[in-house]
Amino acid sequence: MNKKYLILTASYWDWHNAAKSWIQNYLEKKWEIVQVFDYANMLEAKQFSKNFYKFCSEKYPVLRKYYFKMVDLHTSNIVAKKYFTSKYSNGFNKMVNDFNPDYIISVFPISQYFVWHHKENHTLHFKFWVVITDSSIPLPWYFEDKYIDKFFVLDNYAKDFLAKKLPDRKDDIISTFFPLESKYFLDKEKLNNKTIAILLTWFPYEFSKRILEKLENEDFYEKIIIIKWRNDYVYNKLENEVKNEKFGYTTYLKIKEELKNIDIFISKPGWAMVSECVAQDTYMIIPFYIEGQEKENIDFLERNNLWFHTKSTHKIIDFLKQWYKDIKLDNFKKIKNKNAIKDIIDNL
Repeated sequence: MNKKYLILTASYWDWHNAAKSWIQNYLEKKWEIVQVFDYANMLEAKQFSKNFYKFCSEKYPVLRKYYFKMVDLHTSNIVAKKYFTSKYSNGFNKMVNDFNPDYIISVFPISQYFVWHHKENHTLHFKFWVVITDSSIPLPWYFEDKYIDKFFVLDNYAKDFLAKKLPDRKDDIISTFFPLESKYFLDKEKLNNKTIAILLTWFPYEFSKRILEKLENEDFYEKIIIIKWRNDYVYNKLENEVKNEKFGYTTYLKIKEELKNIDIFISKPGWAMVSECVAQDTYMIIPFYIEGQEKENIDFLERNNLWFHTKSTHKIIDFLKQWYKDIKLDNFKKIKNKNAIKDIIDNL
């Protein structure tokens, strides 16, 4: 008999929705019954929240840093839980009661506020699993854990970190890597420096122009792919001012599909990008990052020796020409897991 799965997410950031979609696809291919609850859709301040995140990330990253410090207080979570559950739990509870799931899988932290409230006030039985899709776990959203049956984390470091917070639950914490579809994993035979991609999102113009001008004078590579994504101003100026037959400008790239053809990726370390690069043995060069979650992503890459961070264009060129030879493919193999989604579902 088919089981019913309810996946809880929030459509603010790419990597949470990516985790939701890939788990959903896997379950539906198994003919399971799946329903998705996007709590962001019911928030009155959804657009404000998205704009606030964008404003902090692009204009004043330090605000993002202090925001994370503020919510890293247990008292902040107590206040947030009372607010969200008092305001929005009625809709959530009705949806759960109507759907009557066998399992609830959360890929976004605030979701467990609603599950806690439902378990406290209803008798409906279901198992509740939390997939922690961030590369570290600084926020105390999981301290009240008695209604969480299993935790799934990205690597053994995160597993040990959470086990120290929740010592009685160490057997319920499982390391699986990010729930990325298995078709997007690739084991490269060797690492090259022939095709380099540069994602311009949040890169300043002067840096971007300088690195391209330096690359114009080099001949070690075959192709540079320059991707606009969310940086119209810099992209348009570069396309008009820096022209080279080996430079390919594109407004958008299906990165998961194209990483197999990319040797090195120069980008900020958003988690979706990080996990996809790790899955396909693509080394990252990170000139810039946003305080908060992206700093944690850098910590993840650093402890696994999968990144190079510098704002120096001279050092980047040196790396591309020579240092890349020191990268070990085993560093990728130690942490990636093409069966991450299967492992999560099998544990259910």
